[in-house]
Order: sequence, then C-alpha cells, then structure tokens
Amino acid sequence: MKLKYIVSAVALALVAFACSSDDSGLSISSVTPNAGNSGLEVTISGENFGTVAADVAIRFGPAAAEIISITDVQIVTAVPATAPIGATTIQVVKGDETQTIDFTINDPIVGNWVSSGANIAPLLAGAPFNTTSITADFSSNGTYTVVTTDVNNSQVTLVGTYQTAAGIGLIRTISLTQSSPSVLTSEGIYQNDGGLLTYEVAQTNPPLTGVTKPTAEGGFGSTANGLFGVLNIQKYVRAAN
Repeated sequence: MKLKYIVSAVALALVAFACSSDDSGLSISSVTPNAGNSGLEVTISGENFGTVAADVAIRFGPAAAEIISITDVQIVTAVPATAPIGATTIQVVKGDETQTIDFTINDPIVGNWVSSGANIAPLLAGAPFNTTSITADFSSNGTYTVVTTDVNNSQVTLVGTYQTAAGIGLIRTISLTQSSPSVLTSEGIYQNDGGLLTYEVAQTNPPLTGVTKPTAEGGFGSTANGLFGVLNIQKYVRAAN
C-alpha cells in the first residue's frame, strides 16, 4: 500500500510539473517588416494574443497604434503617424503582460516618389521650367536624387543631402544641401498623409530676393510669407515597385 501511495505521488508530481512548464503566456516571435514609414502595415507574429482587439494594446514607442486584425497568433497593425523616427520597440500589452520587439521607423519622406500632371507645383509646370514630371528618391542614409523632365524630354538631375526635424503635427521641416548641378541650400516643409507627400521648399542660400522659406507654423502656402500661395506646393505619390 505504501508503495502505491509513493507511485501516485510521483505521478501527481509529474502532472504538476507538466502543467507548470506549459508556457501559455503572451509572446512575440517576429515582426514583418521590421522597419518602415508611418502608415505602413506591420504583421506581428507570436502566441496567445487572443482574438479580441479591445483586450490588446499596441504601441510603437510611446505612440498607440490601431489593430487592423487579430488572431491568437498574429496581429496586423500600422505604424502610427505620431511614432518617433528611428530605432524603437513595438509593445504588445495584454492584461498585466507586455512583450516587446525591435522596430525602426523611417522618416516619412524616405522612399521613391513621382509627381506629374496637376501634382506638379505651378511654379515648375509653367515657363521657364515647363516641367512635366519629377521623380524623387529620398534615401534613409540622408541623400537624395531628384530628376526633372520638361516638355522637350530634357532632364536635370539634382543630388545632395538632406536633414529633417519635427515641426507641427504631421508637418515636418527639411533642409536640403544640393551638391550638383550647382551648390545651394533649400529649406521648407513636407507631410506624408497616407502615401501622398505634400512638399514645399524654397532656396535660402544663396538667398533669393523677396523669397523666404515656408514654415511649419505657416503651413503649406507660406513661402515668402504666403506671397506665392499654392504656386510652390509640390505633391508626390509613391512610385510603383
């Protein structure tokens, strides 16, 4: 009889050990992609997310993100516009559990952009430039290449470096140092709103008489304190991959 009790105790201990070793907590295994701009859809894979979006909170750094869809093993969300640019973490919070995974948020201007038709700033579409299309490539390493094409199919390639900073709301500021075909500095503002890039800059060095840069405080149309109105506002859409 004593042996029987010992065997039963051992069996119960094994059952208890098996239960305690079962990891039923929240976990993250991967995020795809692991870098991107605001608005980009991101898939978080893992375990024990549940299926009720209201039970889970997603944050990119301090910025709350919307849950687009959720299953017990996968959450689809989007990078919020207010998330800090640079290296950060995605946090998945459920009840008293929090799991994190590394993520990098690119500047919203990074990417390949195309402007044509009514999206071209009227100052560029008219004489003497007669621009018909513009392609712009802003790289994550801080360099840019812009190619303009006119009605005669003649092209001009502009290259240089750029720096950006927070402005007001979704409007950010930008400073561009052009190295070719001439050396000059331009400054202004831009905003990425759902993949539509609104962009307004003005040459500041060498200065142009009567021209001042647009500002985040003034908003779009504030070149030369509003003198140009919408004439200097450029719009781009993302180039197809």
